[in-house]
This record gives sequence, structure tokens and C-alpha cells, in this order.
Amino acid sequence: MSSMLKPVVLSMQGLKRCLVTSSKLILPVSSGDKKSDSTSKSCPNPENLEDGFHKFFPNVISQIIKHSRCQNIPDVAKWINTVFETNCSGGKMRRGMTILESLLILKDGKIDQDELQDAFLVAWAAEMMQSFILIMDDYMDQSETRRGKPCWYKTGNLGPKAMNDAFLMESSIYELFYHSLSSKPFYKEILHLFKDMVTRTSIGQTLDTYMSPNIGEKPNLTLYTTENYEGICKHKSSYYTIYLPVAAAMVLSGIKNKTAFEAAWNIALPLGIYFQEQDDYLDLYGDPNVTGKVGSDIRFGKCTWFAVQVMKTGKKHQIKLLKDFYGSKQEESIQKIKKLYEEMNLQNVFHNHALERSEEFNSKLNKLPNSVPTIIFHNIINSIVNRNK
Repeated sequence: MSSMLKPVVLSMQGLKRCLVTSSKLILPVSSGDKKSDSTSKSCPNPENLEDGFHKFFPNVISQIIKHSRCQNIPDVAKWINTVFETNCSGGKMRRGMTILESLLILKDGKIDQDELQDAFLVAWAAEMMQSFILIMDDYMDQSETRRGKPCWYKTGNLGPKAMNDAFLMESSIYELFYHSLSSKPFYKEILHLFKDMVTRTSIGQTLDTYMSPNIGEKPNLTLYTTENYEGICKHKSSYYTIYLPVAAAMVLSGIKNKTAFEAAWNIALPLGIYFQEQDDYLDLYGDPNVTGKVGSDIRFGKCTWFAVQVMKTGKKHQIKLLKDFYGSKQEESIQKIKKLYEEMNLQNVFHNHALERSEEFNSKLNKLPNSVPTIIFHNIINSIVNRNK
């Protein structure tokens, strides 16, 4: 069927100048860069692509209901529709859109309708992964809001019932792949990629919960080291937030070179760590009206970049203060921790740290093989740097 379709060429001249500049990160592309010509690749018009992506979602839900074996159980079918529409909407769609934009870059902007539909489906699978992870994460963290609304487990007093919806969403990814992509040459690779990402993210969640205090206990701050913190970031953010979208696009485009995937991972790792560091920053200094959630890291005693800095560079009395009040839900204790961070000038330390990260990104970008155009990661950096939610 696809061989009879004419290619759909999507282009956007604006992406030919993909320089990422900001007060935090400066990522210039040298005119002498051996891969600077990669920025001349045709790229999608983001508005048209995003519109098509959103319009494809009802098709995804209908396929899920069709293959969920509940077509003759109206109440279940209706509930599935509610779960997916509520939890997969309202977000930034960063992972799904990165898959689509990266694929079009890798294919020089030329893609037929069959390939585009496959890409839409895989992109929505990435958003479904994000959604079921957030459902579980919010319940385990007992968070209050997500995307400006009550967390799913707090909707209609669902409580622990929300966990089943998370499992339902995850299993639906594999059902979608089996019924829609099993005849495709990339089926095994894309299925393995998603399952691998779920496993690695689960390991990250295990690390996160292991280092968070149990109910009624104080956090064990001796565990709050850079090594442990980056282990959490690597598994909770680097894999499914940064590496998954790029690797999925590479799989869909037919890339099989292991060196290319290794190179993509080598830059996804520090980007994912920085993404989580940003989350820690926004939990403290972000506007809840913008981020859509109320900061909770201090009261739940989470292992964050800021807590690690106190343990790493703080004086004895500062470390003692952290041990005495970190993880307390009392507003007075939370304010003492925030004042400690202010005393240690950690907000400015973070900004300087971000500039150091930019140098690391530059170095790794220049080492990417030609099969992974630098523009892909420039776009990712552009989407996450200086984000406010």
C-alpha cells in the first residue's frame, strides 16, 4: 500500500537556523563543524504536524477499545475513553512531538502517509508511557496537582484504583503495537525499546522511593550523593524523556547502526540529568500556576539537586539543619530549608551549573556521527532549556 502513495514533503525554513541561545545555555554551531550541513535538512511545519498528531488521538483510543476485548462491555469501554482522554491531554507532548520531528529530519522531510500514521501511533505510545508513569508517580508521592488539575488518583476519590488505570494504559501500548505494527520490519525493535524504557524507568523509580523516607521516618541523608542522584535522573529522565523519542525515530527511519544509538545515548544521559535538575529547580522556584503542580520535594524529603548540594558543600551547621528539618510537612520547617538554600546561594549556583552543562552538551554534539544529525538534539535542547514548566 505504501509503495503506491506519493511522499508527503513537509518543510520549515526556520529550523535551518537551529542555534540555541539563552541566558543559561549557549550552544553555537561552529561554521567549521563537520555536521553543520545537517541543519539544512528539511523539517516539518510544527503547527501542521502537531495538529495532525492531536487529530490522530481519537483513532488511537478507538483502536485501544477495539483490541481491549471490552467492546461488549460499554461501561469499561467508556471508562477507558475517560482514562485516556483525561491523562493523555493537557501536557506539553514533548516526547511525542520529538519523535515526529526527529523522524522527519532523519528522512529529509520525506515521508508517506503510511509511515506518518505509524509515527503518530508510536508518538502517542510515548505519551501514554509518560501518562501511566505520572499516574503511578503522583500516587506514590501523594502529589496534589498535575497539569493544573487534581492528580488522577485524587479525581473522584479514586485512590489506589488509579493504579489499575496505569497498568491498563501500559498494556494498551503493547496491544497497539501488536495489532497495528506487527507486520512492520521495525516491530521487534520498537517493542523492545518501549519495554526496555519501562524497565529502566521502574529502576529509577525504585531508586527514588528507596532514598525517600517511609511514612513517619526521616530521610537518610547519607544516601544523598551526586552518584545516587544522577542514578535516579539517568533512569527516571534520561531514558524515556530524552533517549526514547530519539531512539524511536531512529528505529522508525531504519537506522540499525549500534554506534549511532550509543552516540544518541551518550548525549541523552547528561540532557536527562539536566532535565531532572530543572524539575528540582521548578519545584522550588516555579510558579504553580504555570507548572501546574505545587512543589513538594522538601516536605517529602526527596533526593534533589539542592539537597545533594547541601550534603556535598554545606558546613556542619547547615548539614545539621537539613537533617533536622528536611522531610517535614510543617510549613515552618519547609521555610527553614528554603532559607538555608538562600543562605548557600544555591539558586545562583544552579545557574552557573547550567552553564557548565552547556559546555558538556556542546562537546557531545560535536562527537555525534553523521547518522544522528545535530539538529535533532539542538531541537531537544531548545525545548527544555529555560523551560518554566
